[in-house]
Amino acid sequence: DMMWINSCDEFPIHVNKYYQLRNLSFVYSKDVSRLLVSFRDTIARRDEQTAKWLEAVNGESFNICFEECLTLKELVDKMAEFMSVKKLSFIDERDLIKAGKFFYPSVECGPLSNAKAKKMLGWSSTGIHEAIRETIAFFNAADVYADELKKAKGKFMKACEVDKI
Repeated sequence: DMMWINSCDEFPIHVNKYYQLRNLSFVYSKDVSRLLVSFRDTIARRDEQTAKWLEAVNGESFNICFEECLTLKELVDKMAEFMSVKKLSFIDERDLIKAGKFFYPSVECGPLSNAKAKKMLGWSSTGIHEAIRETIAFFNAADVYADELKKAKGKFMKACEVDKI
């Protein structure tokens, strides 16, 4: 996404008008990691309270997502703001679907609730703005991952070559 935002003058960002209005849920990988580590630590205690907790959560499913819901356009706008990109170029993806291009979003079920995870697991999400800021900082320092960055940029450029619109 950051490459696309930085290249939006040449390759406008695809966003269907419907997804400029529809709220979506997003997840931060650090939140998932933090939750898994807390499971490991809780299970390691092996006390009576842990046994009761395990019995209560066994077989349950949980939505691990941000408290805040954003539209796809709001997410891209916020990323651009943190990246100091002043002007974004968008193209209505409906015009591109006919050309066989469809990128975002990959799901259509709308926003999720993490209330069950908060209640049963005592979990809380990172704020979405903090997560966007941290993610951008991480990828800005990604030059230490030069090979992976080169591959990602190659995939991005290949995807954009299909029909330069």
